[in-house]
Amino acid sequence: MRSAIAALALAAVACTNDPSPPPDPVAAPDPCSLVSEEEVETAYGADLAAGSTETIEGIGELCAYEGDGGRATIVIRSNPRTVESLRAEDAPGEVIEGIGDAAFSYELTGDIAVIVDGVEFTVGVFPGMRPSREKTEQLAALVATRI
Repeated sequence: MRSAIAALALAAVACTNDPSPPPDPVAAPDPCSLVSEEEVETAYGADLAAGSTETIEGIGELCAYEGDGGRATIVIRSNPRTVESLRAEDAPGEVIEGIGDAAFSYELTGDIAVIVDGVEFTVGVFPGMRPSREKTEQLAALVATRI
């Protein structure tokens, strides 16, 4: 009887241990491949240079579009967060409906963070450009369709 119970216990454990490897992490795209210089210029109404990729240690990859009026950026995070953690940063802002799986607009900077299929990106501008939130949302929505 004990051996039958032990055999059943071993069978139950074997059934719950999935031998398949965990899924691969989502491959993040090159942020400069998501929108063109022209698309960023149109969104922000500024003359900008073609995007250049930079690595931000501990954050991910950034594409910077430089111009006389400032710098527009798209950052792809290597460690995506959840919308709950975006709100938990105690930064004033609000959830935006209809962009990606989740989106959050930061009131102080105007940046918009978006999560799409496990990839997080942020669209932002500084220091001299201050486009309308609508323009930043439009660019964020465009990027979200290309993830």
